[in-house]
Amino acid sequence: MVWKLDQLQRHAGLQGGEVPRPKCRSVAEALNDGKWILDLRGRVTADSLSEFVDLWDRVRRVTLVNGVADAFVWRFSADGAYSSKSAYRLQFLGATSSPFVKLIWSATAAPKCRFFGWLFALNRLLTADRLLARRWPNSYFCPLCRRSLETALHLLVECPWARRVWTAVAIAHHLPVLSPLSWGTPSSTLEWLASTIAAATARDRKRTASTIFLVLWVLWKERNRRIFDNKDRPVAVVVAEVDDELALSCDVSKKFLALPFEVISRSEGHQMFRQYMRMSIRHANEESMTRFRAAHPELVHAEFDLYADPAAKRAAAAGGASTYVVSPSPPAGPSTSAGA
Repeated sequence: MVWKLDQLQRHAGLQGGEVPRPKCRSVAEALNDGKWILDLRGRVTADSLSEFVDLWDRVRRVTLVNGVADAFVWRFSADGAYSSKSAYRLQFLGATSSPFVKLIWSATAAPKCRFFGWLFALNRLLTADRLLARRWPNSYFCPLCRRSLETALHLLVECPWARRVWTAVAIAHHLPVLSPLSWGTPSSTLEWLASTIAAATARDRKRTASTIFLVLWVLWKERNRRIFDNKDRPVAVVVAEVDDELALSCDVSKKFLALPFEVISRSEGHQMFRQYMRMSIRHANEESMTRFRAAHPELVHAEFDLYADPAAKRAAAAGGASTYVVSPSPPAGPSTSAGA
């Protein structure tokens, strides 16, 4: 084993002074009578003296045994042997854990709502305060209450108009943690989001998070409607939009199972089926899909299975298969094409 002195210098973090001449010694030769210290003589500066002393203290504890071969030890595993698992974990030493995995990405809200909630938590929304900092055109005042500087925290949490929406949603959906009366005085958007979700019971936590992201998204759309379209809507209409979206995203499978298929037209059936495919497949579990198949076998065409099985959908698309739809009457053959 060769000990190059320039490597020793980099290991010790010694800075400044003349770089020593490259010397090659074995470990035993360098430790014998402190020759490694002589090689650094005259090149240790006052700034690096403490590091030199620390290195000297470590090296003097080393004891070499004659006749014993050198061994390589991987110090990042318990048995000293290298493994790809320990090397992978080594990449994350010093990393910090992110609260967004449980706080945002595990919620059952639509992806656009979760992404918007992530921007809100990071305070990256282009509200008036951030537009002012960039010297971009802005309306300055909150478009909902028209009395305070628009910030993300004010617009979606502190604004009196927005709080009326939060109060109505909290009452309608039996989520008391969404009532502004239960909030403190948060100093940041992330603090408000984390404390509000944490205040919910374990049973209601995911439902609370999903509702929060949806309300944030609807309020933001209302803000944009007032700025860009110059159209105001009352609180009741905004709350009704939240209720409709929650009903579609969280309870659409139950509603679809109860549809009176025998009295709807073909076009209405197609429209409802497309809506079901957009909304329910990512929310409904296998049990509800099985109940649907059993209750309406005549309505389960190839498209349902294609949507439920992405691999089958890709295979069908590659083979040029037709797109199938649901109709209120039983199909004439094994499947009914949309173009038929």
